[in-house]
Amino acid sequence: MKKTVIFFVATVCLVSCIPGETPGSGDSQDEPKPHLKFAIVPADTLDAEPLSDLYPTPVLEFGMSKTDLVHRLGIPERSTKDGIIYANYSKAAPYAMYVFENEKLSGAGVLVCSSCTKSLAAYLVERYRPVSREGEHYYFINTPSEQKSAIRVALTLGKTKYWSVMYMPSSPDPVISSKLSALMHLLY
Repeated sequence: MKKTVIFFVATVCLVSCIPGETPGSGDSQDEPKPHLKFAIVPADTLDAEPLSDLYPTPVLEFGMSKTDLVHRLGIPERSTKDGIIYANYSKAAPYAMYVFENEKLSGAGVLVCSSCTKSLAAYLVERYRPVSREGEHYYFINTPSEQKSAIRVALTLGKTKYWSVMYMPSSPDPVISSKLSALMHLLY
């Protein structure tokens, strides 16, 4: 709906009069007609502002130092040699976690209450493109093309009351997802 309105407004704005033409009744055959200019804009190129605000997007600046992340977010609730956990992240997503390789951010995760399943689906679909399902994992990417994707999002329902949402670089090291899973299991 938003893209249709933008296209309509863009079309209306592009209607112009010939220089020197004055608006009139339009009854005269001799009067010059306004020129219409159309611009076709592919829908995939329009930036759409997400409507859902279920939880704040975690820091996804992969390669950021652990020290810089802690400086930005504050003291974590828990810490291990591989990662850190923040509690009270949001009402729907009470925990956010970050994993590191060589003290550099390599992945992020959020635990979302299972009671927010519909809202979580809307949140993810507004921001990411679903690409596959493997077993109990659902995968999303952040671009229209899998070849150009920078971020991969994995979603799974844990054996508890939380959905696990894991954010990784598009071609993640399998160690990253196992580290995120290990951090999530600390909370169960």
